[in-house]
Amino acid sequence: MKKCLLDTNIVILYLAGIEEVRPYVESTKYYSYISAITVTELLAKSDLSKSEQKLILGVISKFDVIDFDTNVAYAAADLKRKHKSLKTPDAVLAATAHVHSLVLVSRDKNFKKIKEIKVEEP
Repeated sequence: MKKCLLDTNIVILYLAGIEEVRPYVESTKYYSYISAITVTELLAKSDLSKSEQKLILGVISKFDVIDFDTNVAYAAADLKRKHKSLKTPDAVLAATAHVHSLVLVSRDKNFKKIKEIKVEEP
């Protein structure tokens, strides 16, 4: 079983019903995690309705959520220094994958530039 960390864009695509990402959530071929930063990004939309929030919380409950900790913080800082254009949330996500030895699943092409992590694009 492949252990993966899903980028926020993959969870959003799953919520939109995109078939290519479904195995990362529903298949026993993958054991997928999400980061606490993904929880924040999913729930931070200012005009989120109660029904959307309920749907998102239901999807979040399918995953083990990896918390932001000091090891991830140090690794994210290192990645930000090496990759100047990397935004902080993306650095945290990449660092989470790196620290926990997970494959990062994302459609964000910028992650492919980070040699410290393995990236898979559905």
